[in-house]
Amino acid sequence: MKGSTLRGLKDLAALNLGRKKLFRVILMLTSGCPLRCRTCSIWKNKTVDGPTLSELEAFFGCNDLSWINLTGGEIFLREDIREVFRIIADTRPRPAFLNFPTSGFLKDRTLNGVESALRAGITRIHVTVSFDGSRDSHDKLRGMDGSFERAAETYYSLKELSKGSKSRLKVMPGMTLSGELLALTSSPVEELCEALGLEGPWEVHLNLAHASKHYYRIEKIDPLPLETGAEIMRRLAASRRRRLSLLDKLETLYLNGAVKYILSNKTPLACRACEASVFIDASWTAYPCTIFDKPLGNLQSIGFDLGRLASSQAFLETADEIAGGKCPGCWTPCEAYTAIFGRILSPSFFRLFLSGRAPRASTTGRDSSSSYGEGK
Repeated sequence: MKGSTLRGLKDLAALNLGRKKLFRVILMLTSGCPLRCRTCSIWKNKTVDGPTLSELEAFFGCNDLSWINLTGGEIFLREDIREVFRIIADTRPRPAFLNFPTSGFLKDRTLNGVESALRAGITRIHVTVSFDGSRDSHDKLRGMDGSFERAAETYYSLKELSKGSKSRLKVMPGMTLSGELLALTSSPVEELCEALGLEGPWEVHLNLAHASKHYYRIEKIDPLPLETGAEIMRRLAASRRRRLSLLDKLETLYLNGAVKYILSNKTPLACRACEASVFIDASWTAYPCTIFDKPLGNLQSIGFDLGRLASSQAFLETADEIAGGKCPGCWTPCEAYTAIFGRILSPSFFRLFLSGRAPRASTTGRDSSSSYGEGK
């Protein structure tokens, strides 16, 4: 086992034993995006600049991170993306895991960038190419004709690249389940599987749409029909349940939690934001996560040091709020995965693990639809 992977496992083990250390970041490299998605308004930002290379070198140089989640906008709009990956690869100690989504709109840039990340020696890279169902629903929601075909070409190219990566590169089609998508089709996962020629629905990474003022730049989204959304999540969880990989087990836990969240609007596991992770926007302002719109401070003003951020009064007060259940509540993969990994020793983890085998929850007394990211 490589040293970086072992260090990542040690960070997760320490988190389960009660240690609070920021070892994971969700870092926004740019707010620019070539698409015009209905469920996101990042593309409306007039200023699209992101962190400079020198700033990134300073940030990665002074923080001990084992898990890095890059995001945008579309990160491959950056002409210097290969240099960004080089900086991450040169970090000592090197991170164990790097993941990021892409619209797949810029195939050549994406392929060249991921190739450079592999050549640089990053231990493990996980890429999701974003889709909204099949061609018709995707192009309508993305606001750009031909965007599905471009994303599909990028997905196929990355899958081919992954074959020679010795398991260092994992590529999946990703989909965000939203009210807008279900208004166009009631079976988006099945349609995507057919359109891409996938072996089965277990190949799709599915997550829930949320509103976010400081990240997606939207405060409200179309409601998701409860039973329809929950049933889609149940079916996908069932398709993964007997598969043995760690990723399948993680995705199954996320999907089980998504069913609970859809039907109750309550987070199924206590959050680990401000214990293990933070979100950093393109101007270096830190937030607890992508959903909780509470600035913690600007990293430029403190030398990009997460340790100094974590000792600030604003950070400590916010961490107490989250621990007390006073945050908006969500079940996005960005926060849910850390919560899952960080609660392995808790009874709630085992309840979540077994919940896919339990009878379906009832929605008695609740509305037939819900909009996420607006509080509990």
